[in-house]
Amino acid sequence: MDEQSIEKKYEKAFVQAASLHPVFPNAAREQMAQMVEVITRGNDNINNILSTQQSPAIKGGFIAEEVHAETFNLDATLKGDNARAYTDRYEEWTQHQWNGKPLATNDVPDVIVSRDGQVTTTGQSKYNYSPEETARQMSQTRDGSPKYEDVDLLIGPEDQINPAGDVVSVAEHAEAKEGALQSRGGDPAEIQAYEQTAAKSSSMLKDGKSSSTGLSKADADTMGSGNLSKLNEIESRYQTESTLKQMGNAAVGAAAMSAVVSGSMNTVRYIQLAREGRLTAKEATVKIVGETVAAAADSAVKASANAGVQSLMVRYGSQKAVAEVLAKQGLKSMMKSNAVTVGVVCAVDAVKDLVRLGMGDMTKEEFFERQGKGLMTTSAGVVGGALGAAGAASFASTLGAVSGTAAMTTASVIGGLSGGMIAGLAMTLAIENGIEKPYRDLVRNTQNLQAAASELERVSQTVLKRQVLFTRYLQADFELEAALQNQFARIEIAGARALDVINKI
Repeated sequence: MDEQSIEKKYEKAFVQAASLHPVFPNAAREQMAQMVEVITRGNDNINNILSTQQSPAIKGGFIAEEVHAETFNLDATLKGDNARAYTDRYEEWTQHQWNGKPLATNDVPDVIVSRDGQVTTTGQSKYNYSPEETARQMSQTRDGSPKYEDVDLLIGPEDQINPAGDVVSVAEHAEAKEGALQSRGGDPAEIQAYEQTAAKSSSMLKDGKSSSTGLSKADADTMGSGNLSKLNEIESRYQTESTLKQMGNAAVGAAAMSAVVSGSMNTVRYIQLAREGRLTAKEATVKIVGETVAAAADSAVKASANAGVQSLMVRYGSQKAVAEVLAKQGLKSMMKSNAVTVGVVCAVDAVKDLVRLGMGDMTKEEFFERQGKGLMTTSAGVVGGALGAAGAASFASTLGAVSGTAAMTTASVIGGLSGGMIAGLAMTLAIENGIEKPYRDLVRNTQNLQAAASELERVSQTVLKRQVLFTRYLQADFELEAALQNQFARIEIAGARALDVINKI
């Protein structure tokens, strides 16, 4: 057979199916839609604050609470964490209980973090004009006890919490001062309150793997005056990170799928050629490695580009209501985005062919023929993938009653891969050999590959999970190293303070 052997065409169809797989663009759209909703709700609360007649400094203090809740939710969305932060301006606030009773508005705490309906972290926010005043407000007493003794975090301005001479230092100094006064009737509750301030103060709302973005006193005041450019910058950073993350996930997933299939097929094909004496062992090895890497890279680039475009479509082209529809429509939104997917994947191929055309390696006639054929086969792959996912979802609805949603998700993924591969391969060969009988025969024959597609999905997901786990390991190692260095810095500061005290004796 010619150089476009049946094995090569099977391989090409698998590679195309991997790059067109609906799970990647759908994940990108859904995560961005969630971020759009988080931003919209946070901005609504902030605009309500700005509509009051209070001073910019007071407005800024209230806005800081909203910024910490919103950015925590953006971080949690980005990390796939189901925790959510709320202030008393969210309707979910009164649905939660703390210390055995429903949360009340305009009282302690200012912000909570909820997981599965349970309050897991509470925070009290204080944004005052100086570290001394912030520490004093955090260290209030009520009924003979520290006012915020049951709160987990005392959240303050980033520029007052972190530098030397900050809120922690002020609280420690005040604690020592009150301790000296205790022998002359000092207030034990106030001493305890300052101790808690020194221990609980933080520039961020933290819970598990998610945290908010720190905000300085100056930035809070600027927002209180109506200038939200800093907040817009923070929101944009999270959204961009979401797009890049989803593009990376798509690239890794598609590359893993393609590498497994392409590597297997290349190994069989070139080992056979080597046995027949048409290639040396070294040449066969080079061919296997080179073509497998090229196929994986091709799928990675296309899947990454497609996921990025889908993410940006939601970010720049959707308001809250539209984003929610995109996130919830599932297969409908998948089908509507097929034209965009075709355009993205064909554009990647077109760029490569344009380079070859410019270098004289391809005629204009070959270029237009390839682009036309690419448009047809890519469209078939996308439609086949969406229909395959739809058919699998229908089949899995019965299975889901027994095994739950995980079975439905797995079946949809496998169905999408199989459907895209079958339609893409069938259309490719039908174009080259005539449409009628070859098309019907190829569709019937290639359906037998669904079992192989299922195994491919299982192996590629295992590869992806291992890469994710390794990334988490590196991140944890970095965080532990940073924590150790921070502890050494604190020890050094404490030593300097002790030496200073000794020198004054």
